[in-house]
Amino acid sequence: MIQKKKILIIGGGFAGIAAAKRFLVSSFARKKFDITLVDKNNYHTFYPSFFKIIAAKNIDPSRIFSVAAIKFEDIFKKDKIEILKNEVKDISFKTNQAVLKVNGLIKRVNYDYLIVAPGKEIKNHFLSLGSFEDVLKIKFLLENVFKNRTKKEKINIVVGGAGLTGVGLAAGLFECARGLARPGRANFKLIERGPEILPAVSSWTRESAEKVLNKMGVKIFTNSRFEDFEKEADIFIQATGTVPSRLFKSDFAGHKNIFVIKASTAQSAVHQGKYVADAIIAKEKKKKIKDYKPNRNIYVLELGFMDAFVDLGLIKLKDIPAQWFHQLAFLRHMVGILGWRQAYAWFKKYCRIS
Repeated sequence: MIQKKKILIIGGGFAGIAAAKRFLVSSFARKKFDITLVDKNNYHTFYPSFFKIIAAKNIDPSRIFSVAAIKFEDIFKKDKIEILKNEVKDISFKTNQAVLKVNGLIKRVNYDYLIVAPGKEIKNHFLSLGSFEDVLKIKFLLENVFKNRTKKEKINIVVGGAGLTGVGLAAGLFECARGLARPGRANFKLIERGPEILPAVSSWTRESAEKVLNKMGVKIFTNSRFEDFEKEADIFIQATGTVPSRLFKSDFAGHKNIFVIKASTAQSAVHQGKYVADAIIAKEKKKKIKDYKPNRNIYVLELGFMDAFVDLGLIKLKDIPAQWFHQLAFLRHMVGILGWRQAYAWFKKYCRIS
């Protein structure tokens, strides 16, 4: 019996899941490889749902979890893949092993091919939006602030970082405040270190978002330092400040069996994950590996419950058509990892959040 080669995927985010699924739908890869996925959680975190969850008035934590966290056992129900709930502490290039710490003990996992896609870590002293627990913390803090202040007292809510995460978060916080009390009780400020908000999107998307934020009463400050607004804030949430995972400090250059994925959006992460899987399969088939081509830029932005924008280039959508496009994109992603039945069940729960 021919011994299978071992593929180790570090990270169960968008890129890691996309790569694993790509291998598992290939009959060649299923015969050729044993696949192991390592993640510190036992679930895939669906970050795009965070904004809608924050905006919701009242929602049960268990319902939030079922939308924001998709268990690996559901994603890979019928697939032959090993899932390890651990953090990778180090990589040994000489022995082709990942070093894991399990209950205080060191465990080494062999690999022939390594895919490094652990996402990013958040390192700052501010409240941030990096995990499911952070979402609950933000909602709890917001509810307490409104509950313990008199109606005449103004509440200062500041978001540091005006990329896709920061802008979406600011709109979500506005919707949440509207559900708790009149938004007029709060001052919303969006702080950007650079010269403009949403630097990674099209000018039409950026201008449309600015109009919505102005309508919500969110004051935008560019070329500004977060520290200058920290003292006056009742709630300060940093929506940037992510740094590459410490694994990226390792020097992977020159190791032809290691593929590192660094993506700034879910869309890009999925695209890169699929490309890496295809490249490894092509290598094993002794075929030429195709050059990587970035996927087409589709700018999608949803702000609160009412406003959404989609820029497809010649075609531009807003409001309800854009919301439908956004939701269908989510559904498509879930169908790809869960199958139609489970994806539809998830989609119904997501759409009920309000």
